[in-house]
Amino acid sequence: MRKQLGNILVGTGFLGMTALFILQSGSRLCGAPVVQTVARAESLGDIRGDKNREGRESSQEGSDSRQKVVILTYMRSGSSLTGNILQQSPQVFYVYEPLWYIGKVFGGKYPTQLSFADDSSIELPVNMKAMNLDAVHFLQAYLDCRLGEISVEILMQWTSRMSRAMGGFLRCTNGNKTQSIVRGCIKSLSRSCQQRKVSAVKLIRASMQEMHFLLHSDPNVKVIHLMRDPRAALRSRNSVGEFRWNDIKAAANKMCSRVWDDLQMSSVLRRRFPGRLLTVRYEDIVRSPLEAAQQLYDYLGLKFTPDVESFVWNSTYGGLPDDCNICTTRSNATATANRWRTEVGRFPQILLAQAECASVMEALGYKVLATPEEISDQRFPSTLEDYGMESLLKVDIRQGKNTQSQN
Repeated sequence: MRKQLGNILVGTGFLGMTALFILQSGSRLCGAPVVQTVARAESLGDIRGDKNREGRESSQEGSDSRQKVVILTYMRSGSSLTGNILQQSPQVFYVYEPLWYIGKVFGGKYPTQLSFADDSSIELPVNMKAMNLDAVHFLQAYLDCRLGEISVEILMQWTSRMSRAMGGFLRCTNGNKTQSIVRGCIKSLSRSCQQRKVSAVKLIRASMQEMHFLLHSDPNVKVIHLMRDPRAALRSRNSVGEFRWNDIKAAANKMCSRVWDDLQMSSVLRRRFPGRLLTVRYEDIVRSPLEAAQQLYDYLGLKFTPDVESFVWNSTYGGLPDDCNICTTRSNATATANRWRTEVGRFPQILLAQAECASVMEALGYKVLATPEEISDQRFPSTLEDYGMESLLKVDIRQGKNTQSQN
């Protein structure tokens, strides 16, 4: 499986050219796994081996006419709802957080060895630069319906239960990770993926650097960049134990520095790949969910059916009981999105968050609220403007005058 880089890049086609692109562009994706991942891709066939290369080629050709979309976002930013809206369409093959397992490997919590349905295995390099290209390869495999190229551990991670499209596969395997069983179930899963009009993944463990790579590599890839008011996202992260209120300054700086970097890159990608990157504010979705869902479906060329409309309404304003922390049903989505404004006792922490996230808030049209009264009084808008139904999801990203605080 291991080969020298000079031999790999000759005749490897798509992945070989994209590996060269990464090396030449200076992206943080570059590093040792170029050799590992491209060599790995060369050996993949029907499931992955050399036994039936024709099967893999026909799979790739079939994917050329399919729309592929990545929802790129951040923890506690409304992505579960947005992804659920998309996966209501029977024409969408949607996967929830496919990079979760790799993130755990990088954090030292899971083994570095990944096994595959063809009885092979690889060792993941435990450093960020090296792991990023492996992660992108798995994303490409999901988007292209080359599911035999995805490890058993990733296919069967708990997040797969959040994807309707993965239901048949999980029932087929019934928790059994025996590679011969998984191999047969993958074939059915791949056929199901190839029959869909759109393949989609939702990510909080990626950046615009990876999106640059995907957009450059495949003209059928689109990116939905989902944003949320930093104050609301931070409050939600605190509620699930991500950090303590005493650490709000560091947490806000870490989150908004990452968002700011992505916004800077997205402004470049918008010009380079016009019409293929859509910035969405979560607040606009929950304010007018039916209109927002319609526009998302239009963006991807999907039919917005009465069943989808019913789901969207019941999930946001249907009066159903609120679901769990990672679920999406809300009796009143606007109230949930603005819950941070009911906690005026956290006013000092909100001020710190606003200071650390000033550039992000300015860029995305979030308004600084200067007093506890402004925070608690819902008549004071927390957004600078409504973008209007005709351009609800076409957020005008402003170039902030200040760089994100590094203190």
